[in-house]
Amino acid sequence: MKAPMYYLFALTVLLFNSCVKDIGEHIQVSIKVNPFTSLIQDAATDIVLLQGSNYSIEFVGSDVILNDLDFQVINGKLIVSQHGHYGY
Repeated sequence: MKAPMYYLFALTVLLFNSCVKDIGEHIQVSIKVNPFTSLIQDAATDIVLLQGSNYSIEFVGSDVILNDLDFQVINGKLIVSQHGHYGY
């Protein structure tokens, strides 16, 4: 039996805004989340997973977009969902 491994899944949310009107301040934030083993993406975002020793989300993008995203861990699944649209 292998010892449990701990991972840092850095979720990098990169949104292309070259064709989009100004939709808020550009920010970068780190959000701690509970451990998860899978990912469900229900948002218009790019996601990059990285292995490490902690579980967290690294968001890079507009503060307006971050406010429209929701990050939940349910039954070991990280669920990334989106509440609205951004006018593009």
